[in-house]
Amino acid sequence: MADQTGMSRRGFMAGVSSASAAAWMGQKPARAAGAGDDLRVGIIGVGGRGGGVLGAIHKSPGVRVAAICDTHAGRLNSAAGTVAEDKPRLFSDYRDLIDYPELDAIFVETPCYLHAEMAIAVMKSGRHCYAEKPMALNVPDLNRMVATQKQAGVIYQVGTQLRYASPWQPAIRAILEGQIGPPILIRAHRHNVGDYPSHKLWFFKRALSGDTILEQAVHEFDFFCWIFGSKPPQRASGFGGLGVHKQPEWRDTLD
Repeated sequence: MADQTGMSRRGFMAGVSSASAAAWMGQKPARAAGAGDDLRVGIIGVGGRGGGVLGAIHKSPGVRVAAICDTHAGRLNSAAGTVAEDKPRLFSDYRDLIDYPELDAIFVETPCYLHAEMAIAVMKSGRHCYAEKPMALNVPDLNRMVATQKQAGVIYQVGTQLRYASPWQPAIRAILEGQIGPPILIRAHRHNVGDYPSHKLWFFKRALSGDTILEQAVHEFDFFCWIFGSKPPQRASGFGGLGVHKQPEWRDTLD
C-alpha cells in the first residue's frame, strides 16, 4: 500500500524491521537451546495494518515469523499462508502467543484501545515490543507503560513511521539545520479525500480510538516534538468539529 511519500508502508516496515532486528539480536531474552540464530518474532493482529507489517517482517533478512495471533480465523489462516515457510504457531488469544517461549520480540498491530494492555503484557514477558501508535488513550496507561519498560529493560518502539519517510524527513532536517531560521510557529492540517473505512467501528468511538486528534494527529504531534526537541511549546490550540459527516448513532468522533 503506497502513499504519496514515495515509500510504501511495506518498504518502510522492512527498513524498520531490519534496523530493529539488529538491535534486538544483541539483546535477546533467553529461549530454548537450539532455536537457531534468526530473530524470532510474533505478531498480534494481522488485519489491514498488521497484514502489511507481516509481509515486511517476512522480507527482512535474519527475521522469522514464529507466531501469529488474530481473533478472526480467516485473517489468521491467510497470514499463515503468507509466511508458510516460517511454519508459525497460530493463536486466537494474544495471551497464549505471549506465553509461547520461542519468541524474541512481538509486534502489536491492534486497535488503539488494546495497545497499552498488550504492550505492557509483552514487555512484562521480557520480549522487545513494537506497537502501533498511539501508545495509549490516557495518561495513567502511558505512565504504566513507561514504568514497565524501565523495569523490564526491553526495547519498546512506537509506530510513528512518518519520521522515516519523505517529504517530511528532508523538510524537517532542513529546519533542524537552521536553513530557514528558528521555528516559532507550527501549523498542521490533515485533509482526507474520503471518510475512513466504516467497518472499523472502533475507529469511530472516542473511548476506543481516542478520536481523530489522537488516532491520526499523533503523527503531527510527533513532528512538533521532533522540531522543538526538548523545548515545550508556550501555547497550543486545535480546531475541529462536525463539518462534513452526519454522525450516525454509533459514531461520536469528530471530522
